Amino acid sequence: MIVLKKEKFGGIAFNSSNANQVYLDKELFSNFCLFLEGSFGLNNQIKKIIKELEVKKIDFIMRNNKTISYNSELSILSSPTLADIAITTKCNLHCPHCYMSSSSKGEHMSIDNFRLALQECKKNGVLQIALGGGEPTLHPNFTQILKEIKQAGIVPNLTTNGKVLSWKTVYAMARYSGAVALSIEAIGKNFETRRKFSFSEFVKSITKLKSAGINLVFQITISKENLNSIPQIINYLIQFKPYGLLFLAYKPQGRGISYNTSLSLADSEKIQRTIKYILQKTNITRVGFDCCITPSLMHLKNVNSFEGCSASRSSLAIMTDLTVLPCSFLLQDKHADNLKQKNLADIWQGFYFNRFRDKIRSQKNSSTCNSCNVNNICLGGCPSFNLAKCCLN
Repeated sequence: MIVLKKEKFGGIAFNSSNANQVYLDKELFSNFCLFLEGSFGLNNQIKKIIKELEVKKIDFIMRNNKTISYNSELSILSSPTLADIAITTKCNLHCPHCYMSSSSKGEHMSIDNFRLALQECKKNGVLQIALGGGEPTLHPNFTQILKEIKQAGIVPNLTTNGKVLSWKTVYAMARYSGAVALSIEAIGKNFETRRKFSFSEFVKSITKLKSAGINLVFQITISKENLNSIPQIINYLIQFKPYGLLFLAYKPQGRGISYNTSLSLADSEKIQRTIKYILQKTNITRVGFDCCITPSLMHLKNVNSFEGCSASRSSLAIMTDLTVLPCSFLLQDKHADNLKQKNLADIWQGFYFNRFRDKIRSQKNSSTCNSCNVNNICLGGCPSFNLAKCCLN
């Protein structure tokens, strides 16, 4: 199913079967809409859009939004396309690097609170919901949550640690989820030292997810400490023929505040060698980077395929207590709004989110970045943490 989301600059075409999306200017968006309606021919531009979306079936729906928030200096969507929802802070591990400080003593989001969050997401044209925690599969209503997201016409994705995945849980993922990410930072004994459970058990979870036909993504967090071992990790994981590899910058937050070191303090040459090695794997599987790593990617030829901080621009996070944040890594903030008091549209357009956007603008226009010819893509890096080195300075 193709979902069309209209914006002031044009719009977004989103393939709900694989979560691929393409940003289109006004003319292209209009032509693509007309093509789907059968009143515009198949030209090279339309072919390119279809190829990027990896479309197999031409069914579509249009989602319009009542309000537009767009600034020529900083592109901001009228409403978020991605919502990270932490449905629990409970976890069956106690990883020393956990930015949420999740543990066995954590709490689940109530099903009523989840349904309120889902209702607000649907009303505001959210295209994808990423379920996290904690360990989301521990939620007593996990299967129902996946099902209700899918029934709402939104793609549910999730991240799991891979410990004790029952076949019931795996089958629910296979039936309802778009993609499932397994978190990993090391392999073998190093994995066990960090995560305190058997690596062979983790591999069993990989096998289960693959055998169920799930779009499996390995979510690999990179820090200064594991930078040299990334090629070894990739070479091991590639054998499972994953749907993709997603690389995240280490965030010093929660229990992880002093456990590892962010890439901003790593050797620049090592970072570039590692990135070069990662990009060699694009002919084997999909390769992606979170927006926090973008400053280290701006030397590459196709920089337009990357983006700077998406928080408050196209994405947001909804925490277990329904606090709404620009980014889940900001954790709780006493000044943040809550869905119990405000609707999502007002929060998106409100003071707290606009203040965060001002931080992005300030970073982008800083004395270090304002003369850079790609600062409109990189946006100066993360406005809250020093997570990655700029490769151009």
